[in-house]
Amino acid sequence: MTYNKNQNSPANAATLQAEPLEDRMMLSTVEIFAAGETGQESLNLLIDDQVVQTFEAIGGDADSRDLVQLVFTSDETITADRVSIEFFNDNFDPATGADNNVLLDGIVIDGVGFETEASTTFHTGLIGADGFTGPGFLETELLNVNGTVSFLSDGSTPAPAPIQSGTRIRVDATGETGEEILQLQIDGNAVSDFTFSAAGQEEVLLFTTSEIVDLSRVRFVFTNDSFDPATGADRNVIVRQFQTIDLESGSRDIVNTTSERVFSNASFTELDGVQAGQGRGGALVSSDSFVQVVEPQTRIRVDAQGQTGDELFQVVVDGAILGQFVATTDSQPFLIETSLPVNLEDVRIEFVNDAFDPATGFDRNLTVSSFQTIDLSSGDRNIARTGLDDVFSTGVFVDGQGVIDGFGLGSTLATNGFFEFRPSQV
Repeated sequence: MTYNKNQNSPANAATLQAEPLEDRMMLSTVEIFAAGETGQESLNLLIDDQVVQTFEAIGGDADSRDLVQLVFTSDETITADRVSIEFFNDNFDPATGADNNVLLDGIVIDGVGFETEASTTFHTGLIGADGFTGPGFLETELLNVNGTVSFLSDGSTPAPAPIQSGTRIRVDATGETGEEILQLQIDGNAVSDFTFSAAGQEEVLLFTTSEIVDLSRVRFVFTNDSFDPATGADRNVIVRQFQTIDLESGSRDIVNTTSERVFSNASFTELDGVQAGQGRGGALVSSDSFVQVVEPQTRIRVDAQGQTGDELFQVVVDGAILGQFVATTDSQPFLIETSLPVNLEDVRIEFVNDAFDPATGFDRNLTVSSFQTIDLSSGDRNIARTGLDDVFSTGVFVDGQGVIDGFGLGSTLATNGFFEFRPSQV
């Protein structure tokens, strides 16, 4: 410590006498030193088996040991035997070869280091040359499958930690003012009210239960909407994604609120305001609005391609937009799943971004060869093939007539328009 050479002056003496009267809170600091192979790897810090902080997409470069420093502070004393690090988003993409793995060098608690490869560090297992190793004191820094490492403070070799059972439920959400309450319900029963710590900041909210819970039983409800016209303060919640994690196996089911698996009774979008529907995102702007997973009943398939490769089309059922897609120059199937039963005649395929530049010849056109509905319980399907007499279209160009509306005109929309199946015309 560096002292001022005039510390014994009267002014400094007064200062020194006043200091013991102040309440001073001592902080304990945990530093994690790690690197990802892709940079997208994410870690949880657990104290006494409870998640206290999540570090998303940690970065670093495992191959060159370019480590990142992740820091957590607490107002309580933390010892190493209370600390575990969990790797939870293992993933391998066979198309690109990208493989999420973590190099965990170790942790430092209040200046004292603990190495991951130490013989006293317990590891839940990794994939080796002979397959999964199982748990043990593996003396390795590598995490290449979802799991945890746990540290010790006294250098002894403990019995392996008991296997946890149950479910951790996680939601990634933002409160616009920080005063919002997001209620977690399981089977329609409220089990936790989450509050936010700051305005406009995405936060990770966690709940743990000894039950085995799948996503179909989970609902997140915004319960305390409010708007103050005097200040403009407007409570809203944005739910980005939520998931369940099996604590025994580490397996997890993650869903983004833009997925067709997710239904909301009242989500806001810029396109059509506050509406009920699936895959609308998690912008909850009114009390009792919620998001939840629904099991699909119907799959809608559209086989389409674009002329320029950036044609935008949307699938509409009974006036509600269920999905938007960009058609490339290769013909391919586009799929939507919905929890509702859907009749083929209720489906409309809309081309929405037509453009033509006479100077360059750039011309967007959308070709749809067919669209169909598939009952996921029975496997039954109904197919409409464009160009036949039971398909009505607006926006198809016909030689000698221009762009007209009618039945059986062709498969290519040359301007903004749509295809519909109308069986009464057969």
